[in-house]
Amino acid sequence: EFTNDEAILSYGVNDEYTGVAYRIPLESLEGRPLAPHILTKNAAFSVNFGQEDVPWAQVQTNFTFLRNIPLEEATPGPRRPEKRSDCEVLL
Repeated sequence: EFTNDEAILSYGVNDEYTGVAYRIPLESLEGRPLAPHILTKNAAFSVNFGQEDVPWAQVQTNFTFLRNIPLEEATPGPRRPEKRSDCEVLL
C-alpha cells in the first residue's frame, strides 16, 4: 500500500492476514522502485504474485497483483551482465 508519504508492506500466510511488517518513508527510496524478494535456505514454499488465475486467499480491498500493473507504470529490473566474466558469485 502506498500513501502520500510512505510505502506500507504487509503479508498474509495461509489465508490469514498477518499485519503490517514495514513502513518505509517514500523519501528514503529516492525514486527507486520496490521489488518483491524472498530469501530462504532449505525451505520449500509457493507464492502467488498474480500469475495464478484465482487468488489463493481473500484479497484486501484495492489490492493490485503485480501482473495487473500496466507496463507503462512498471520499472524493469537490472539487466544481467553481457559477459560471463562480468558475473559475481556471492557465497
